[in-house]
Amino acid sequence: MKLIVVFSVFLSMSAFAQDYERVDAIISMYPNTFDNPERLSKFIARDFTSEEDKVRAIYTWIIQ
Repeated sequence: MKLIVVFSVFLSMSAFAQDYERVDAIISMYPNTFDNPERLSKFIARDFTSEEDKVRAIYTWIIQ
């Protein structure tokens, strides 16, 4: 019984995992620098609609 519960918890966690490959691929095509932060924000607003994707985009751009 414990094994079933542990397995169910593991599956539910992976079901809610996010797939950021698309966001990361788009951000990898952005320039490494921008003249000002507003230009970066316009790129992100153009390419992403969800707040979660926008946050991931900012994070990915910063760590590149």
